[in-house]
Amino acid sequence: MNAAAATGGAGRRFGSRTRAAGKRAILGARRLSRVLIMALYLSPGAACADNVMQGINIELWGPRELGAPEERVARAAKAGLTLVRLGEPWGPWLSGADESRLAAAKSALRRAVSRSLAEGMKTVVTLFAVGGPKGASVGAVVCGDPEIGERYARAVSDIIALLPNRPEVALEPLNEPPTGCSARRYGVSTGADWPRLQMRIYKEMRKEKSELTFVVNAGDWGKEEGLLAFDPSFYVSDPHSVFTYHYYEPMIFTHQGTEFGEPFYRFLRHVPGPAEPARAQMSQSLTKQGMATLTDPEARRRAAQAASAAFGDYSRSGSQAYLDRRFDAAADWAKTHGVAASRIFVGETGVARADHNISQSPPEDAATFLAHVGLAAEKRGFTWAIWELDEGFGVMCGPYAHEYLCPSYAQSLRYQP
Repeated sequence: MNAAAATGGAGRRFGSRTRAAGKRAILGARRLSRVLIMALYLSPGAACADNVMQGINIELWGPRELGAPEERVARAAKAGLTLVRLGEPWGPWLSGADESRLAAAKSALRRAVSRSLAEGMKTVVTLFAVGGPKGASVGAVVCGDPEIGERYARAVSDIIALLPNRPEVALEPLNEPPTGCSARRYGVSTGADWPRLQMRIYKEMRKEKSELTFVVNAGDWGKEEGLLAFDPSFYVSDPHSVFTYHYYEPMIFTHQGTEFGEPFYRFLRHVPGPAEPARAQMSQSLTKQGMATLTDPEARRRAAQAASAAFGDYSRSGSQAYLDRRFDAAADWAKTHGVAASRIFVGETGVARADHNISQSPPEDAATFLAHVGLAAEKRGFTWAIWELDEGFGVMCGPYAHEYLCPSYAQSLRYQP
């Protein structure tokens, strides 16, 4: 095999552009790069890669008020986005006897994929552990529950059969899987289960679809640490494979106001990004006031301890230098293993709305944060996608089905065809 094929350097692939969308996307990337460069006061020499697209995540289990999946894809395309990662809930696919529910899910996914391709968008379909039967969880799949594992295997096969055998379409078989199973969390410790399961899925897919792109997830819940510890040698020679991780650092910025994660996250407000000492101190004071409302003394103590540690580290983790080091580490990993930068896919990055509520305005510095992350990805040749279009981390504002790109995001991130 030639070097171009081994590193994904030629042909119509997930990391390259179709001829139909090429001119619009390249011009858009150039305009985005200029906006980001001006916004971040970078030198003229710090140019972005023109062959990298910007993407968006869409949860296909969202409320009906958001509109049909294909309508949401169309709104993403109208906003200038050139890649869509469709989050497909596994509930209907694992539901067993509920044929009508499965038929509806297949129809909705077909329509969403067809619309994204018609819009010239690269398309990733990712299976999420949402809405499954009792006992269905990522841990149950990865850690060897026979019944759930069999249902999951059938679900993946059904989705593979549905997707067109085209390199601009990609399958990601599971969102944020753990690498393996720990006795503490799952009652069984069995080692690196996910890489073995993923390899079996890949082999089965290649029997049916030779050009459908496969998204390789290193495990460790989608964190960069999982990628950096992953040996990609089995997949490197396949040009129709890409490697993904998610970037949400620092969590006290991206998850401020959420009800999940650390208990103190829901009290976070006005966290600056990048880190600014005076504003961070004000945010920490507001967080302390919120935590004071916790009635359980032990819960209050633990939350205060965790918040203090997170804010204490924020001058480091919230800095541009830290962001650059993290992206450099992924770039170095790719170079070491002979993986083209265009095959690195930062599948999720985003900032929560307050209370995870789309009716709330984005945090003050959310657009700045995403501009920094986007520029870091594009400078290194990575593909990236924002979490998400129109829900709790959404970049859209306005009433359901009539959303528009929030002004702060439009200023920094919007592609103009």
